[in-house]
Amino acid sequence: MTDTRSSRAWTSWVAIAALLVALTAAALAFRPDGRPSHTTLTSENADVLRHVLNTKKTKVGVVPYAPIVIVDPATRELSGFAIDAMRAIGEGGGFEIEFEVLDWATMNAALAGGKIDAVVSAIFRNPQRAKEFTFTVPTMYFGQSAIVRADDQSIRTAADLKRPGLRVAVLAGEAGAEYVRRFMPQAQVTTLTGSDLTIPMMEVVSGRADIAFGDLATCRRFAANNTSVRNVFSDDPLNVSAACFMLRRGDSAWLDFLNVSIETLLFSGELDELNAKYNQDGIWIPISKPWQ
Repeated sequence: MTDTRSSRAWTSWVAIAALLVALTAAALAFRPDGRPSHTTLTSENADVLRHVLNTKKTKVGVVPYAPIVIVDPATRELSGFAIDAMRAIGEGGGFEIEFEVLDWATMNAALAGGKIDAVVSAIFRNPQRAKEFTFTVPTMYFGQSAIVRADDQSIRTAADLKRPGLRVAVLAGEAGAEYVRRFMPQAQVTTLTGSDLTIPMMEVVSGRADIAFGDLATCRRFAANNTSVRNVFSDDPLNVSAACFMLRRGDSAWLDFLNVSIETLLFSGELDELNAKYNQDGIWIPISKPWQ
């Protein structure tokens, strides 16, 4: 009789322990706001698209960079090419978009940690980022340039960038930082943080840096508004980068959906309308239809 009671007691404790494990696993699978924690999902059930379609909403990160992402300083309302494009994608898919404003240094952690389902600003696709994330088809293309003092004629070509001791200012997480890391190993680098791409360029204006990197459009605008500097590679960009939406690796169904949605916007002419609205100054090179 004692053995039977002991056996039943042991069985009861095992059942209770199993229940507690199951409840703990269920609790860990969701964040306090009810959304699934992407960091705890396995490869078999990590289906962001299914969650988006079931809840009819998604949360995506954006990095202020006019006119791709514009933040009204008074109302904090968002607009811009990427905002309008993502809202059109949500409308086509039947779900709402919640935007979270980030910067170049925080967007990776927010995406990897499951706080957002994508970064929908103009994110340059490069090998360094591709180690951790994946990208949609391009939404546009950008050229890379640099800002130097107007009276500094020692930097005119890419070969001049190899000079030892060159003082360079870059923004953490931005494409210019990766260019300097790869091609300017002897430079003295100052890495700054924030979402304003002109922050490193102000280091050149102040004399604390010899050169600062940025996309061609930003460099053109900055040089036009600051006569003390010049845009070095205005007519011959150092390289051209594809700008895309960025996602976590493994979200294959979500990636396929966004790719098809971007293609649909292109073929329907909606991207043409957004380019006409936001790219009047030719800041970026638009993607084109296959027959153009």
